[in-house]
Amino acid sequence: MTTPEEDMKNLTEQEIQNMLGFDLAHIGINSENEERADNDSSKIEYLFGFKKSDGGTYISNANILHFMKEKNYGKNGHIAISTNLIEYAVFYLKAKQIEFIEESARYDEKGRLSSIYLDTMVGGFALRLVRKEKV
Repeated sequence: MTTPEEDMKNLTEQEIQNMLGFDLAHIGINSENEERADNDSSKIEYLFGFKKSDGGTYISNANILHFMKEKNYGKNGHIAISTNLIEYAVFYLKAKQIEFIEESARYDEKGRLSSIYLDTMVGGFALRLVRKEKV
């Protein structure tokens, strides 16, 4: 049996999670160069039919896998986690003692934070927080 205090804490955490809406956005895989990124992307397209497209700094398969044209953050690449409210998500994670790589921050045309890397890795992948795109 839980206490009212524990129940309130659990409900609050659930509501924060609902508000932030964390989801997997994509996985970025570091490649040695553009040719390697293109070859790996072509394999995924051939095997699974995930159409490839050029994203500038990466080659994307169905916007699920991003083969980076050059090495970026993380030993192997990055895992991008999207959120409804990126500024609130940063505040939330900082309260959990998570640091961010401030020079990795990217802003949209309105000056709003659109992405930033956490200063932590999981399985050789950097973690990147990205603003959810409104559809």
